[in-house]
Amino acid sequence: MSTERAVVRALLERLLAERGLPDAILFGTQQEGFLLPGVAGGPPIEALSGFALARDGTVYRFWLAWDGRAQRHVLQPFVPLDSLGALAEDPEYLAARRQLQDHL
Repeated sequence: MSTERAVVRALLERLLAERGLPDAILFGTQQEGFLLPGVAGGPPIEALSGFALARDGTVYRFWLAWDGRAQRHVLQPFVPLDSLGALAEDPEYLAARRQLQDHL
């Protein structure tokens, strides 16, 4: 795993834990092509979006962003999906469900 990936992963885990989802499973993440300030003065990191599967089965759509006012990384937007739609058959979602079952 690259250093940037490890830094972003740790950042996402911290931000999810702040929202009460310390063991959410990420899937469908993709880089968004623009840079955000780095973590703790480190090099810039690329913004990304994706989904988080919570222990209770709720799927959240998120975007890793920068809050200039608070001078910190945030998950914004961070919204639960009302319906999975086509996502219910997505291989990454199904793999995340299996991973969740393995940890219950």
